[in-house]
Amino acid sequence: MIADTHLKLSEFVQFEQDEEATDAVLVDTNSGEIFCCNTSATDVVKEMVAGSSQDTLTRLLMERYGLDRTTAERDLQALVDTMAARGFLVGSAAPGRRVGRP
Repeated sequence: MIADTHLKLSEFVQFEQDEEATDAVLVDTNSGEIFCCNTSATDVVKEMVAGSSQDTLTRLLMERYGLDRTTAERDLQALVDTMAARGFLVGSAAPGRRVGRP
C-alpha cells in the first residue's frame, strides 16, 4: 500500500483542465513537457492539488470507478510512479533532471 502522505506537484508544474473538466494536462513550465491526464487521472490530480492524502485518493478511485482497494492502490501507484519519473511531483525528477532547477 502507498504510504498515507500528501502528494504535491512540483513548483514548475501547472494543472490545466478542458472546459468540460473531464480531461486535463500537466505542463512543466520549466521544461515544456506535457503530461496528458485521462478522466480518472484528472480526478486524482484535482484532489491531489486540493491536498488530499493518498488514502483519500485511493478511496476516490474505489468509490467513483467501482474498484476494489488492491486495484485502486495499484492504479494510483502506477500514476504516481509515472508522474514522479517525469519530475512532475515535489521531490521527484526524471532521469538526468535536477529537481527545482532554475
